[in-house]
Amino acid sequence: MKLLKLYAVPIVLLIVGSAMSLKMFPLYSGGGIYNSDPSYAYLFNGLLLLDGHSPHHKDHPGTPLQILIAALVYLQWVYYKLTGVVDPDVVVAAMAQPERYLLVISRVLLVLNVAATFLIGKRVFDATRSFYLSILCQCSLLTYGLFGTKLLYPAPEALVAFFSLCLLAVFIPLLFDRVDDSKPQTKTAILAGVIFGIGFATKLTFLPMAGLFLLFKRPRDIALALFATLVAWLMAVAPILKKLLGLWEWVYNMATHTGKYGSGSKGLVDTSQLMGNLKALNQAFPLFYLVIALFACYLIYAGFKRFQSSAKFQHKASNCDRAILVFLLICCAQTLLVLKHFGQHYMLPVLPMALVGTAILLNRLNDHHPVWAARSKWLVVLVVAYVVAQSNYSAFATLKAERVANNRSVNQITAEIAKYPNALTLSSYGCYLRQCGLMFGIEYAPAIDKKIKPFLPNFYGFNIWNSMLLIDGHGFYPLTVLQPFLAENRPIFLVTQNDFPAFDVFEKDLILTAADQKLYKVTGFTRSQ
Repeated sequence: MKLLKLYAVPIVLLIVGSAMSLKMFPLYSGGGIYNSDPSYAYLFNGLLLLDGHSPHHKDHPGTPLQILIAALVYLQWVYYKLTGVVDPDVVVAAMAQPERYLLVISRVLLVLNVAATFLIGKRVFDATRSFYLSILCQCSLLTYGLFGTKLLYPAPEALVAFFSLCLLAVFIPLLFDRVDDSKPQTKTAILAGVIFGIGFATKLTFLPMAGLFLLFKRPRDIALALFATLVAWLMAVAPILKKLLGLWEWVYNMATHTGKYGSGSKGLVDTSQLMGNLKALNQAFPLFYLVIALFACYLIYAGFKRFQSSAKFQHKASNCDRAILVFLLICCAQTLLVLKHFGQHYMLPVLPMALVGTAILLNRLNDHHPVWAARSKWLVVLVVAYVVAQSNYSAFATLKAERVANNRSVNQITAEIAKYPNALTLSSYGCYLRQCGLMFGIEYAPAIDKKIKPFLPNFYGFNIWNSMLLIDGHGFYPLTVLQPFLAENRPIFLVTQNDFPAFDVFEKDLILTAADQKLYKVTGFTRSQ
């Protein structure tokens, strides 16, 4: 019955995530960091697996998420088939109602993170017998603010957060010095390697978490963990084994260019952006970087004390110091990785380390200075409670405002297009219309493009990167395809969220501005066309 306390935070996380999902969906008209990019890409690559094809999208590589999505879509389809009417082709059924399937996928991802939250609390309690420290560690995922939406959004970050907590949970006995780590840690090493391998296959930004292997004091355990990592990673990316060379080329281009996804000039990093990006990270995760500074201060203090103290003190302090040092190195490595290829959500793997590391320090403080530990307890409670309440309130308010604006925008644009019979609509990147999500997804799953046509009547995609048309998801076509429609005065509309330079190929008139979307009527092409 006492363990019921450990269900409190997971239940709160479940409630908060469920409330956020009410404002996130439908994802095709989501804003900010939870729109159709990349949720529809991963959904459609899951459909590729169900249709007997290898995933087309392999960059992250993201294969474990694609496999999970394929399994969840199939199970939903079987359920709908048994309880009602559904298309006999699972791929067509999912294309017909993608948001229905994405919502269940989202809920499963949320439940996985809720379960991982309980797991790490239980592991900390088993190691410390402290509900206070257990609940403190459980609060990690509730400090993310708006990025907390990533815990349930159908993208790799949801699984990355799950595997991060699971990996930390495996190491809890070592972190809190509750095992004799001079003895072989065979089971721990294998389990840690398997979890890390699948996490690394989910997203390459999971790489710094391998630093946790440094907690093993025996080279044999580190070697075993690395071997388990290799086996697990290869099994997790099995659907794209023939495409690993392409994955390596993509990674190499990113490593040798200063821009995102291998763009920009050759070099390691764009130094002109470093300070601005670092400031943005600190603004997004202030508690995290405050704790990182605390880790550094503690290590300086511990080093000074060891210099003055006996060998006995050194031995007792070693595990705590080692854990904090490893955490600090991992968090710094993750920060450098993100500064190289910037995206605030790429920090998610290491964010739980802030509160887990705080718990380690508080446990250490309680062992040697219980009075100070008792005094600091309420300060930590107040700080964490404030961050959790403020960040989640702000996130929900942002989601609510975006949902209202996006719904109004979609309704206005849809109503305007409906005034013109037989109008042809061109979508662009970031468009909020339902068809835009389908069009974005099918670009990443060309092998099943022939099945998408019934769901995209009078709707073409305009690719802003090559200035060509995507018709029914079936290949790219030149803009001259539109000439007969213009000749017969058929209405052609262009929906955009941003005025990309690529739109200069069109002669167009602004018809409507709806929130951050614009509706243009295409009247011709520039002379260059």
